[in-house]
Amino acid sequence: MGALVHQHLKAKNIELYLGHGVKSFVKRGSRIILALSSGAELGVHLVVLTIGVRPETRLALDAGLTLDCQGCPDDPVGRRNRLRRLAHRANG
Repeated sequence: MGALVHQHLKAKNIELYLGHGVKSFVKRGSRIILALSSGAELGVHLVVLTIGVRPETRLALDAGLTLDCQGCPDDPVGRRNRLRRLAHRANG
C-alpha cells in the first residue's frame, strides 16, 4: 500500500524524504523550517511523519504458513488482490 501512496504523491510533484530523521521544527518569521538529522533544512507548509514497522513473522513461519513479500499469509481466495485493485481504481 505504501508504494501506491508513494507513486501517487510523486505524480503530484510532492517531495518525499524517506529514511531521514527529524531533528527539529523551527519558526523563522512566518515560515516553518524542518531540520533533518543530516543537517539539511527545508522550508515546509505541511509535514507528514510516518513510521515503518517490519512484521514479526517467526510465529507464522514456525506454524508452517506461507507468507508473501509483505509478511502476510498467502490468501488462496484472493481477497487481498481484489482489495488492491479496488484501492488502485479509487486512487487511479
